[in-house]
Amino acid sequence: MSDPISIFVSPVVEKVIDIIASFIQEKFLVVCDVHDAVEKLSSNLKAIRAALNDAEEKQLGDRRLRDWLVKLKDAAYDAEDVLDAFATETFAWKRKQNLSSKLWLPFRPSEFSFKYDVAHRIKEISERLDTIAKERMNFRHSTSDFDAASLQGHPLTDFVVDPTNVFGREKDKEEIVQLLLSENSNAEGNVSVIPIYGMGGIGKTTLAQLVFNDERIAQRFTICKMWVCVTVDFNMTRVLREIMESYEKAKLSPDITDRKMESRFQDFVSGKCFLIVLDDVWSDEYVKHLELLRQLLQRASNSKVLVTTRNLGVPRTVRTRPPHHLYSLSKEDDWLLFEKMAFNRDFLPDRLRSDLEAIGKQIVAKCQGLPLAVKAMGGLLRGNDDVEKWKRILASDIWQLEDQNSNTDTPKILPALKLSYNHLPLHLKQLFSFCSVFPKGYVINKKDMVKLWMAQDFIQSRGQVRAEDVGADYFDDLLVRSFFQPLKIADVEQFRMHDLIHDLAISISSPYCYLFSDSESCRCPDNCRHVSVLCQDVEQPCLEMADLSNKLRTLLMPTGYLKNFGLALDKLFHSLRYIRTLDLSSSTLLELPSSIEELKLLCYLDLSRTEIKELPNTVCNLYKLQTLKLLRCLWLFKLPDDLSKLENLEFLELDDVFWFKCTSLPPRLGNLTRLRDLHAFKVRRQRGYQIIELKHMGYLAGALHLSSLENAVNAAEANLKGKERLRKVVLEWTSRDANGQDEAKDEKVLKDLQPHHTLEEMHIFHYKGSNFPHWIRDGMLQNLSTISFNHCTKCKVLTLGLLPHLEQLSLKGLLELEKWQDGPYHSLLRLKISNCPKLVKLPSSFPILQVLQIEECPLLGGIPHLEIDDSGAPSPAQVSKKRSFSGPWFQRFLCRRGLNSKIKIEEGESSGAPNDMGEC
Repeated sequence: MSDPISIFVSPVVEKVIDIIASFIQEKFLVVCDVHDAVEKLSSNLKAIRAALNDAEEKQLGDRRLRDWLVKLKDAAYDAEDVLDAFATETFAWKRKQNLSSKLWLPFRPSEFSFKYDVAHRIKEISERLDTIAKERMNFRHSTSDFDAASLQGHPLTDFVVDPTNVFGREKDKEEIVQLLLSENSNAEGNVSVIPIYGMGGIGKTTLAQLVFNDERIAQRFTICKMWVCVTVDFNMTRVLREIMESYEKAKLSPDITDRKMESRFQDFVSGKCFLIVLDDVWSDEYVKHLELLRQLLQRASNSKVLVTTRNLGVPRTVRTRPPHHLYSLSKEDDWLLFEKMAFNRDFLPDRLRSDLEAIGKQIVAKCQGLPLAVKAMGGLLRGNDDVEKWKRILASDIWQLEDQNSNTDTPKILPALKLSYNHLPLHLKQLFSFCSVFPKGYVINKKDMVKLWMAQDFIQSRGQVRAEDVGADYFDDLLVRSFFQPLKIADVEQFRMHDLIHDLAISISSPYCYLFSDSESCRCPDNCRHVSVLCQDVEQPCLEMADLSNKLRTLLMPTGYLKNFGLALDKLFHSLRYIRTLDLSSSTLLELPSSIEELKLLCYLDLSRTEIKELPNTVCNLYKLQTLKLLRCLWLFKLPDDLSKLENLEFLELDDVFWFKCTSLPPRLGNLTRLRDLHAFKVRRQRGYQIIELKHMGYLAGALHLSSLENAVNAAEANLKGKERLRKVVLEWTSRDANGQDEAKDEKVLKDLQPHHTLEEMHIFHYKGSNFPHWIRDGMLQNLSTISFNHCTKCKVLTLGLLPHLEQLSLKGLLELEKWQDGPYHSLLRLKISNCPKLVKLPSSFPILQVLQIEECPLLGGIPHLEIDDSGAPSPAQVSKKRSFSGPWFQRFLCRRGLNSKIKIEEGESSGAPNDMGEC
């Protein structure tokens, strides 16, 4: 019987052909005596490609054809590994040639060994593919009229759980809400445990999210709401940690013992009223943990635990309220859900609409009332109006095959999900398959997932569209088809795979993806490429993989355990020559072995939450590195000297504290033309540190802090005006006494540092010019929402133009400022003025001002206009007054407007955030 899940090969074959095309003319091929073998390999792959699409479409009905595709996929993976390594070595050889004054630079002894090994491997793979190419003649191929791409559907952009997209659950939601709002009748102590029970795919998580985000629940539990995704490897310490970190918005130390964590949690919950959602408590083994959580919550006040589970044994064993059974949707609600997903156009001809509805209702009936299956089918057929293709979906053998396989020990995968996967475009199949490397219940960050896909070279840029934007679109395509589920909890957008979707991913990715747990052998299949280690002890698995799994491309550690690699890393680095993604985060790592440079193909390296103090300079030999994560490395204060050699580096992830404490960055950072993250740059006069380094760094995004701008020469070379992805810019000169020459120079520098008009936040420190440039005076940065001027001591007049989005403005230490002469400021919410002793008047109108803080402005006498409400008093504004303030403006403001009952007068220090508004 044929396997009802298709495999993909085309993306891998296309990638190998592209690699060959990129260096087929290189002299290095001739030097290594592999030119003919590479050309033959390319010829065979192109011949195979001609029939590959047809073979992939017909594989479900032909076991021999599927076996041939598996053999081809293994060979193509091996070819990609060897050729990718060869291409990387080619680049390194060319770079050395360019740096040498000689015409040809000879190989070192180690390079001779590499040359021989790679040449032998290329010839071996070429012979394998030659045999595979001949075997294709055993199959009859033709052009199929089935176009999988035509079933791609149209993307959606709104992924928040919208109540209007949920059908048939109004009564269920209301019952759960009322249970949560009620007093603790039938509760055990101060805690009620309320289970939602139902089979996989029935919509338990969706219902829990609707309840969790209900306004009445938000008002009842205020900010004391937590959502915890329970994974297969349930760990109570991890759950308690997530609850406290979610509430306190801060990370806890990773080495807290279980007993200490429980004690700390009891103190944490004392007197609080909590709602905790434990999503997907599926095993009876969790009962003791759930009972422990109930005991730990006894100090809380009238708290609730909402549990979703597919296992009726959980509510039967734990002392809970009677479970809320969630049943299948009715036929009517099934159809409403499918209709909304599949029919996104209102102008279909009546006859066509009628035909599609007739077929659609039969497809929906096969989904057996499971919303997950209905959404998968609706997403598959979305925007497609070909009646024959709808009929083929209805008539697919998969519906019957699943019934015949229902008594096997393998996880039952819904036929609708298999169909939805089989009709995915090939590039999405590849992306989805990779996701099986994460454990069940794993919370997915969209941006991180895209970076992992990029590291595997699954996505490329399209013209002017960056690869990460293409990847984000692909992620959304999978989301629309229900391969991911949105989890927007407390305004944080995250995602996960439904357990049934995860089972599907495991079934189609085997044997190429593998997950190790504590209870399993560490030996993975010979052709395994992607591995996640879920053990607490990782040293032994890593040592075994170094010996037995040298084809690995991905090694992840997606658990919260604090890991100790022991002596395994150096051995791994010498063994995993084809690794692209390496996760060493959350470990006791103090020093990264210099042998990291052996990982020539490494594109993604995560060293976050380690105790590392510096990186070896050899990490700069990782030419292909795209992502370097160094978050929460509390002892890291410098970057390696040769960082500029990482010309493919795009994402350098460091905490704000690093940029604050780092006193010097490596030279020649301008070579990193693809870099997105450079939050600080100190300008110097020495070559390699000058402001011209920023010229070609056109992809910089987020925040950029330029300091020591008195050293800037030809500041226009920084090309801030061309950096459209920057959202925040800080321009800082060193505090100094300035003469007339300095004033003129500062004015020229600031004029030349005009940012792109999309900038949203700007802060200027210690500028010594007498005038601001035209791009500030004329309001040319129309998207600005936050501005601060700090210690710009020579400026006499402030003009900002019309800034329709300006919400926050801070003026601090403008010692010569006399006039601020424009307005009105219709959008300004917060105004802070500090130490502007010569300022005599404010603009005339701030209609919606909410916060006004003034300090050391003795001559200020103008009275801003505040909006008057129906009672004749101004709308609420908060005026914070320092004790040192004295002057006529504030006195008359209170007297003339009669604000004593409307505006709260605060004595003492301001509560303004220093980083936001210049410490006014």
